[in-house]
Amino acid sequence: MIDTLQTLLFVLLNGFVSGGVLFLIASGLTLIFGVSRVVNFAHGSLAMVGAFLTYTLLAYLPYPLAILAAVLSVALLGAGIERSLIRPLYRAPELLQLLATFALVLIIQDAALAIWGPEDLLGPRWPSLSGSVTLLERRYPVYNLFLIVAAAGVAIGLHWLMGRTRFGILIRAATLDAPMLAALGVREDRLRTAVFALGAGLAGLGGALLLPRDAAHLGLDLTLVVDAFVVVVVGGLGSVGGAFRAALLIGLVQSAALVIWPKSSLVLPFLIMALTLWLRPQGLGGKPPPPPGPPPLAERAPPLRPWSVRQKQALALAGIALATAPLWLSLLPGSPRAYGLLLLTEFLCLGLFAVSLHWLIGVGGLVTFGQAAFFGLGAYALALVVPSARAGMPEEMALALGLLNAVLIGGLGGLGVGALSLRLSGVSLAMVSLAVAQGLWSLAIQAKGLTGGDDGLLGLSPKGFFADRAAFFLLVLVLSVSIAVFVRRLSFAPTGAFLRALRDHPGRAAASGLSLTGIKLRAFALSGAIAGLAGGLTVLTRGSAFPQLASLGQSVDGLVMLVLGGQFSVIGAFGGAALFHALHSELIRSTPYWRAILGLALLALIFARLGFRARRPAWFGR
Repeated sequence: MIDTLQTLLFVLLNGFVSGGVLFLIASGLTLIFGVSRVVNFAHGSLAMVGAFLTYTLLAYLPYPLAILAAVLSVALLGAGIERSLIRPLYRAPELLQLLATFALVLIIQDAALAIWGPEDLLGPRWPSLSGSVTLLERRYPVYNLFLIVAAAGVAIGLHWLMGRTRFGILIRAATLDAPMLAALGVREDRLRTAVFALGAGLAGLGGALLLPRDAAHLGLDLTLVVDAFVVVVVGGLGSVGGAFRAALLIGLVQSAALVIWPKSSLVLPFLIMALTLWLRPQGLGGKPPPPPGPPPLAERAPPLRPWSVRQKQALALAGIALATAPLWLSLLPGSPRAYGLLLLTEFLCLGLFAVSLHWLIGVGGLVTFGQAAFFGLGAYALALVVPSARAGMPEEMALALGLLNAVLIGGLGGLGVGALSLRLSGVSLAMVSLAVAQGLWSLAIQAKGLTGGDDGLLGLSPKGFFADRAAFFLLVLVLSVSIAVFVRRLSFAPTGAFLRALRDHPGRAAASGLSLTGIKLRAFALSGAIAGLAGGLTVLTRGSAFPQLASLGQSVDGLVMLVLGGQFSVIGAFGGAALFHALHSELIRSTPYWRAILGLALLALIFARLGFRARRPAWFGR
């Protein structure tokens, strides 16, 4: 009986600790989104900076003063980021907002690398909170109890701030109706800066309080921000009370899972997020979204026109150059044929991945931040089928079966995400796709018996006829060209016209009698099938399958390629993939700070696109 009570008590306490830390970070993200309507992917980076700053300041200041100084420093950093980088993005499309804040993640991560180095830094224990207490004959850290009290104190303080002060009333008013607040004479720019500073300070506080418990490291940013996104979406975008309930729920569920079924602890939060969005799209404490209207002027797509004769000639020349690549690569000095074909094959696989995003975002206006889910599904669908198929059939048939399985599983994954997001749009749609992708990534890591976990699945390179790099490259080229032509023609067909109607004005499309449910499901299914094919071809190109193929970074790479080439251009998807792959490969080889350079280039591209969008909607034509 005592053992049962001990287990129950410690599950509750650990759940409160995890939930409290999640709330400290997620509450700031909730406040920022409620006022600015910008999903700040750099919020986890601010928490990471808070942890690193606290570690440095502890060498000069007592613990409370070090934490206070770190929180104030991060708050000032957040205010500077809002005024210099976030403010121009308020009227930008959601896709560009997400990518711009992710570019900040890359820049801050390399800045932390340059200042604090790559090692994990574990801060010293708080002297007065370093012991433990006895609870039901078991020892429990005093610092964990302090974290519970600190989170409860912040929750009470935010409740008082939002309900009893003028500043809190303005925040709630901006969350409900920002244009009306501006019409009443409130300086919306100052309010946004103040809220961003407050949210950044809360993130810095969360990072600082984590330091004695967990080491400060360069991967802390994405870990924290993804967990915070789960809390914010489950609680309801902009609802502090909802974020508090969601943080406690997720903390308790994770704590119980570690005792009952440890392998499910990483996946369960994303399952909760997906289930919540499916049953209650506004979250536990959020308000129902208004009926969808036409997108803002900045997000409206240019008219779809057939290719001109000159464009067709240029595309034909590019196709001939690619088809003859095995010949002219062998004529270059230094024998770069094998490496060159590998790079070209990887570029075509990435181009297919970008085409799947073009169909979903460019043609359909359905912003997704978890396209790597379909990419990873296709990768593992092929990786798990091909080895066993090779034992009973020729290599060519085994590869065909594996690629077909990748297409089918990717399409089914897209169908599933489409079913989850039937009532969602905008940020909520992006978040549910992110939840699915992160859940699949967590499953790929923890299901080691099936996927190999972090060790991956190896020995998947083509054999027989397609073992020759040139033969396999030509196969990928034929598939890529076929898919690109198919998507282009489908964009002009009734299916594409219906999807563009959903993108341009969903309310009017529904009033015209179009089945929005069917349109969304078909769009996600096709996008998932193309991404699954790209994932399967990538596994054959690299000869291995790892969980990183379903990670957040893979999704972001696809979005960057789409922005580079122009989201409304199917050819631009391949152009963006080529530019990204070349830039990425060269930066990794030349500097350890390639993330910062890539982030700065991405920010420059986004601001240039916002400035020249009306004159040049796509960098590589349409």
